[in-house]
Amino acid sequence: MNEYITNRGDMLDEICYRHYGSTQEGQVEAVLEANRSLDLGQYIVLPMGLTLTLPLVAPQTNEVVRLFS
Repeated sequence: MNEYITNRGDMLDEICYRHYGSTQEGQVEAVLEANRSLDLGQYIVLPMGLTLTLPLVAPQTNEVVRLFS
């Protein structure tokens, strides 16, 4: 797990995009769950100086598996 200290104007989805490199389903939810005590759902723009825990989130793949050629 990594930590991130919020800056002025930070939004949760933007932090997730910068940290994880995409906006895959489940990333924002995982960060909300890891930071349940901060009640992040009440903010659109996060207050400056919050320390967020950014959990490991497995990347989703759209790999196609072919059983027959």
